[in-house]
Amino acid sequence: MRKYICYILTLALLFSLFGGCSRIGNSTNTVTHQSDKQISAQIDSIIAKYDKGGKFTESPIMDELKKSDKADRPELLMDFADDMAKAQFFGLISDEILAMVGQVVKEYPHPLLLNNYGAMLTEVSPEDGLYLLLQALEYEPANPVLLTNIANMYIELDDFGAAERYAKEALVSTPDFGAAYQVLTTCHLKNGNSIMASETMVKSAKHCFNELTIYHFENFLDAVEDQLDPKEDEYPLHEEFIKELYYIAKENVDTMDVNQNIDIPEAQLTLRNIPNVGSADDLRHYVDYFDAEHGKTWSAFLHFEDEYLEYQMILDEEEDEEKERQENSDALVFHIEKNLRQRYAFEVLRSFYLFKIEKEKLNLEEAFETIDSDMELEYDDIQDKYNKLDMIDAEYMNNLKVQLDKAYETANLNKINQLTDQIMEEGTALNIKLAEREVEKEKEILKSELFFVQKMKDKAYTYYGNTKQSLEEYWLRAGGILKYVTNENVFNTLDAQLRVDVNYYMSDPLDKLLGISSTVSGQHRDIEMAQTNLENMKDIIAGYELEKQKREEEKQRTGEKLEPEMEEGVISTYPEKNAVGDLGVEFDLFDMISASGQTDGKDFSLEVSGNLGILKGTIGGKTITEKGVVSKEAYTTAGVDVEIKPGELIPIKPKGAGKVLGKISFGANESVSRYNVMSGNKITDYGTIRTSERSVGAGLVGGSSQTTIRRSHMTGVAIKNKSIKYKFAFLTYTVPNN
Repeated sequence: MRKYICYILTLALLFSLFGGCSRIGNSTNTVTHQSDKQISAQIDSIIAKYDKGGKFTESPIMDELKKSDKADRPELLMDFADDMAKAQFFGLISDEILAMVGQVVKEYPHPLLLNNYGAMLTEVSPEDGLYLLLQALEYEPANPVLLTNIANMYIELDDFGAAERYAKEALVSTPDFGAAYQVLTTCHLKNGNSIMASETMVKSAKHCFNELTIYHFENFLDAVEDQLDPKEDEYPLHEEFIKELYYIAKENVDTMDVNQNIDIPEAQLTLRNIPNVGSADDLRHYVDYFDAEHGKTWSAFLHFEDEYLEYQMILDEEEDEEKERQENSDALVFHIEKNLRQRYAFEVLRSFYLFKIEKEKLNLEEAFETIDSDMELEYDDIQDKYNKLDMIDAEYMNNLKVQLDKAYETANLNKINQLTDQIMEEGTALNIKLAEREVEKEKEILKSELFFVQKMKDKAYTYYGNTKQSLEEYWLRAGGILKYVTNENVFNTLDAQLRVDVNYYMSDPLDKLLGISSTVSGQHRDIEMAQTNLENMKDIIAGYELEKQKREEEKQRTGEKLEPEMEEGVISTYPEKNAVGDLGVEFDLFDMISASGQTDGKDFSLEVSGNLGILKGTIGGKTITEKGVVSKEAYTTAGVDVEIKPGELIPIKPKGAGKVLGKISFGANESVSRYNVMSGNKITDYGTIRTSERSVGAGLVGGSSQTTIRRSHMTGVAIKNKSIKYKFAFLTYTVPNN
């Protein structure tokens, strides 16, 4: 801050000589309110601090002043004051210069010299500087430059109350004195009054724009972005002061005719109105529309963002080259950046509107969060209600399953048949019931969602309208500033920034509308899926019932037992190219019990049959079957991997016949069984198994072919496996034969 204070102290006085921010009187009257001896003694004490060796270095200007006529002396003193200001501005202050200047000021205590000498002492001895400024003020008590410089000196001494008091006195004398407004801006910031600080900042920029002005603007913009919360805070600059930015932009432009075409009606921004959607449910028809509009807006944002970055890089390079040129110049030159007033007027205007839009955005998001939370709670309530209904049905089916397990444990065939039929019949009805319940649940969820989405829709439409209006105002007012920008690279950069802002902030309300439209559309898709699942379930069961009816009719017509048309649409399995058969043994004991065992080199299986039925087991741990239970391998051919326990299927009902011709024997055996598979409380598959075997033998040598068909009535898939078994005494060899 000290750097900027020194700057304003000297530059203000330099402009006072040549008609800048204000003027200081050119009176040469040296009558003082303090005695010359008192001022002289104070300056001597100042000189003593900087004079080396205790000897005053005679200043060349002193000889010239002593030899000059009284009429020429004021002009020489004015030139000397000018040199003092330049030395301060360009940082050419040294102890020797301070001592020599002190000699001149001591001899000629003119208010102009006292002011400039006080400015030169700002950094090294602010107390001495303040003394000299106050002495200068005794000569001209209403001079705004002196009053403002004193105010700045008090800021250096951390006395902001005195600084504010002297700055206000300067404005009483000269109401449009920009430097005094700068002091007030600093004081308001110190006191935490951001609103007053922003207002005095804008007023100061109208009449005096310098490094301190830039410092204030940069700090103001950073504070708005980093320290303020748009949802909680208000923008620290009232909208009435936004109009002042136009006056700032008009200051110090090269011509009034540059870029005038961007501030005409034809050049104004008119954003598109979105369709008026009647109800929340109608939003599902506008998903593609909002998606397309959001996509176009976001693509435009990305395009203009690339343009902005390119223009900003060009502008940075131009300014770096200008600074380098001035740094390498032998002459003392001012570094002047073009269009500073216009650039900072644009930046404040941009900050104002983006803060306003962000406030609207954050308020909408907070409202959406509340609505979404309420919607989630109601959704959970609906899910809980239907889950409880499902649990009741699950407990009922599980009870039947427990009863079936007990029936198998006690080998109660009548009970097994009864419970199996009951489970199949009620399980089928339950599947329909659950599918219907799913449709009902999804419809209830949609009804709930529409209630909340309607609230979101209304708020999103309001958000879109307010954002649209703010961006159109931003575009209009920005055009009124940009027309005064004379530097092409500055204009291109700010214009691209404006287009980036418009497309970025316009995409957000479109994104919100796309989101809630997709919510409604997605719930309708969930209903359609539930309805499709219900219809598929009904078709499967209807097909099974029709097939069952046909079989019953065929049975009654032919008087035959139930043997379904297993061969229709059957899928045969084929052995691998290098498949190896199974080796085994088999034998009979007194025509009462038969036993067989097989191995493929990895797994072993054993089968024992007798008067009580059939028992199968796998030593290798793959398959367990009992009385016709379908193996896990057989079931997974239907595409479902569910663990199957013994005892869950209907027992085999075998039939067979055999004949012996001399020493050659012929035989045939066929069995049919039905099965159903439970997963939890649901029947996941049911169907028919048919096994047929043909054999021929002569003594200890023989062979047989076996065909097994498993048809699922849920999927309609039928799988057929064939094999040939060769027998040599009690040894067997079985190979696939599809």
